[in-house]
Amino acid sequence: MSDDEAGAAIGEEIGRIDALLLGRKTYDISAAYGPHQSDEIGGTLNRVPKFVVSNSLVAPAWAGTKVLPNAEAAGRTWSPVMASDTSCH
Repeated sequence: MSDDEAGAAIGEEIGRIDALLLGRKTYDISAAYGPHQSDEIGGTLNRVPKFVVSNSLVAPAWAGTKVLPNAEAAGRTWSPVMASDTSCH
């Protein structure tokens, strides 16, 4: 598979995401990148709701982010969403 083909496949997969479920470390990495991107992938990441499981994140800066204080809260919030196209990181 060429780099162009791989990039197209990744872009297609990300374009189908309805929401993101992130741990704190992955959120921090993504939040440093996503809000500053204007390409198709960045647009998707900025558009979809983001859920972060964290007991230390208080005021997320990335628009559309909701903090879930623990795994139990994540399960209650995330379960209805799981029928859609989701991405967990």
